[in-house]
Amino acid sequence: MRAMLTGPTQASFRKFATKKEETMTAATDDAVLLEASLEIAAGRCEDLTPLVFARFLELQPDSAGLFTEDDLAVNRRGRMLQEITFLLLHHAAGESYVPVNVQSTASDHTAYGVYDPALYTAFFVAYTDVLAALLGDDWNSAYASAWQRQSEALLSNLPVAALAAAAARHRPG
Repeated sequence: MRAMLTGPTQASFRKFATKKEETMTAATDDAVLLEASLEIAAGRCEDLTPLVFARFLELQPDSAGLFTEDDLAVNRRGRMLQEITFLLLHHAAGESYVPVNVQSTASDHTAYGVYDPALYTAFFVAYTDVLAALLGDDWNSAYASAWQRQSEALLSNLPVAALAAAAARHRPG
């Protein structure tokens, strides 16, 4: 026998289900928009990595010391951009593992001296700036909004208190 919802309970459930469906639809739309913008960019640039990191270093010149210039570092940068791209796409598609992965990745980065959440924000700005420049007239408000929403969603999962504690432990003196 199936339980029936009636009255206020049914209305509350319907409101919750509608809100969940709207959220899932927006996330799915974002996934489509992110993928579409990346497809256009891929047709115009074989490797976004040097462009994104150059833009990041323009925005955060003091962070240049966090990066070395050897071949292994160049490969690591490509993997970093790939991982961020997957996290953005998977979050937009509603994958539940993403918040924990963001927290873990940020915690791992403290070993490299990355404590400031502003560095993560600057990275997403750099990524979006590069895409907007590559897409030119094809960049639109829908793409910009989707990238903004998904970037903010990932940034909201940063373990800010843990980053601050790690920074305090590593401060000289």
